[in-house]
Amino acid sequence: MAGFVGEAVLSGFIQKLVNMVASPELWKYACEEQVDSELNKWKKNIDEDLRSAP
Repeated sequence: MAGFVGEAVLSGFIQKLVNMVASPELWKYACEEQVDSELNKWKKNIDEDLRSAP
């Protein structure tokens, strides 16, 4: 039971993180501050991790 709850919490956290990284406002700010290349690296890593997750 605790494992299921932990997985649900982690899944929700990861989804929230992905949504934040995909936020248009964040990308606009990142482009203005010229940090969008770093965000692209993070997004790529998160996408790869999600695809390889069981």
